[in-house]
Amino acid sequence: MTALLLAPALWDGASALAGTLPEGGRVFTEGSHDASARPRVDSLSAEIQRILSARRGAEVYGSGDWKRVQRIYAAGGHRPVWIDSTGDTLRFQHRTASLVDALAAAGDHALRVGAYESAALRESLEALHAGGTITPGMEARADVLLTASFVAYATDLLTGQIDPRSVNREWHIDSRSVDLDSVLTSMLHQEVLSDAIAALQPRDPEYAILMQEFSRYRQLVASGGWTQVASRRVLHPGDTATAQVLGALLGRLHAEGYTLLVPLVSADTGPPALPRETSIARGPSGPAVYDLALAGAVAAYQQRHGLTVDSVVGPNTLLSLNRPAEFRMRQLAANLERHRWLPRERGNRFVVVNVPAFRLIAYDAGREALSMNVIVGAEYGGRSTPVFSDSMSYVVFRPYWNVPQGIASRELWPMQRKDPSYFQRHGYEVVRASWGTYVRQKPALDNALGRVKFIFPNEHAIYLHDTPAQALFAENVRAFSHGCIRVEHPDQLAQFVLGPQGWDIGRVREAMTSSGDDHRVNLEHTLPVYIVYFTTYVRNGTLHFANDIYDRDDALVRAMGAPDPLHSRMVQIPPHSASRLERHFK
Repeated sequence: MTALLLAPALWDGASALAGTLPEGGRVFTEGSHDASARPRVDSLSAEIQRILSARRGAEVYGSGDWKRVQRIYAAGGHRPVWIDSTGDTLRFQHRTASLVDALAAAGDHALRVGAYESAALRESLEALHAGGTITPGMEARADVLLTASFVAYATDLLTGQIDPRSVNREWHIDSRSVDLDSVLTSMLHQEVLSDAIAALQPRDPEYAILMQEFSRYRQLVASGGWTQVASRRVLHPGDTATAQVLGALLGRLHAEGYTLLVPLVSADTGPPALPRETSIARGPSGPAVYDLALAGAVAAYQQRHGLTVDSVVGPNTLLSLNRPAEFRMRQLAANLERHRWLPRERGNRFVVVNVPAFRLIAYDAGREALSMNVIVGAEYGGRSTPVFSDSMSYVVFRPYWNVPQGIASRELWPMQRKDPSYFQRHGYEVVRASWGTYVRQKPALDNALGRVKFIFPNEHAIYLHDTPAQALFAENVRAFSHGCIRVEHPDQLAQFVLGPQGWDIGRVREAMTSSGDDHRVNLEHTLPVYIVYFTTYVRNGTLHFANDIYDRDDALVRAMGAPDPLHSRMVQIPPHSASRLERHFK
């Protein structure tokens, strides 16, 4: 018979409950509990009720999860969820092994394995497989601990381990509106529990890629990370530097997978050991040359780290290069958590704006249909763009800009008092309404909203719009607005939004240039819009790190704590016979 494997601290490797599987294990079906099993079910139910009434569960798992466990059992008449009264040990072992495997791999999602009371669960399961009498209390305890661990793990994967509002008051997307009791109860009763567990994680392909990258950076950290680049001056392509400095730069880039295709030119002293893809050849005189091959790798690094792409190793690039591997690993962990904060059902067609990436992506049938650069709120003066979601309901061509009172009082009226012709020259007018007066800018080429705006009514008064300041899209860091989001290609976005209503690009452009002022077009079907904040993201299958423009990573990284270290060892426990369990069940 095969050995039952249990890894320390639940459980650092593969299946902890491969177990000894008895031959002829019966297949579980609902209603299979016959009359002879009734006394046993009743005794188990009584023990389960006793355990659920204890306070310690709420202390260990948190009052929210523990109350959910209590409700799940109450809805089922406190019948056991895992222990099968028919004696189906095969089913018990398969389902338990599926959960234990998932808990052992929780660190792969950057979840804290210790949150699932691994020691108590391990102890309880070991007790069932050890010598001595198996009591209803032992079975009930194992059953409740398994359910509590499943509920805690599943809740964390479905909605996140950290409450987003506890670390960022500007996160307004609610992933916790789902009826978790119903979802978890349904999953717990699926016969193939491994399938239910696999469905817990976000289905966004980007999440799976970020998990792979998180694993890669965990390995980098475990192997010692990378060396620092000790350059004391700015390096431009063609500059000379010591071979040690350029060798360190080359090794640092190679650690993250940036390689060169042509060799470097070097001088008399060779560098440290270098990757096989490149070398610094010894030259006749002087130090090594920062040549185009290495400069190209630096440019690729800059492009994927939110830096100005110029191949110059200046202060910002050097600061980024010298971030330790653990910093990047924990940044990835934080963004895996942010993905878990998003709702799973986002609709067939939707728009996502990632603020730190300054990027908009429109999706149709789950596939990227359109992408473009955007300009977001500045990081000062209360101008930051909040994280929220709402539904776009109409588009306005040749819009007026109704200037918010705060912007008018801080920026426009001082200009008008200084120059009485300012309003007239820039197309502003004062409008008197029943509730007071306000300033608005008339539709024109220099209107701050450009030629079209996209409205998804929300409490933050945020929307997407065109802009006459097209030159700003060439900037690397594009945080210039008062909070609203300026889009690089408004005509393409309008075609995506209105395409289902028969609008082609020609009709859109005509409306942008020659339609009546403030021409509103209602959407026949609203379009979900998600404004998100990811400082690691995937573009064209490649990992990118964005600038944390609003300094929101630190609080989340601290709240999550250090990711669990990689483990490889397993503890083998001698196989106490599963036939003992089988005989007991009978």
